[in-house]
Amino acid sequence: MEQALTHELLNKLKEDGFTVLFAPGQHHQQSYVFIPIGVDVDEFQRLTALPDYQQDAFFTLEEALLMEESELFKHKVITS
Repeated sequence: MEQALTHELLNKLKEDGFTVLFAPGQHHQQSYVFIPIGVDVDEFQRLTALPDYQQDAFFTLEEALLMEESELFKHKVITS
């Protein structure tokens, strides 16, 4: 199920152990549909610096929690 991204949803995802919102192949889009994943953030950021990941978009949950709600709301996240 897709849900609009909000601070409330981000906090719930964080409580559930997710650390990153990942949107494969969506780097050049204005709004993203994220998949939440639970990975080591430092390792993930190191890997996404590789050319293979240049077309992907991602936010750490910590970064997303610092964003304005109005900016978050244009993005969606897939939840179960």
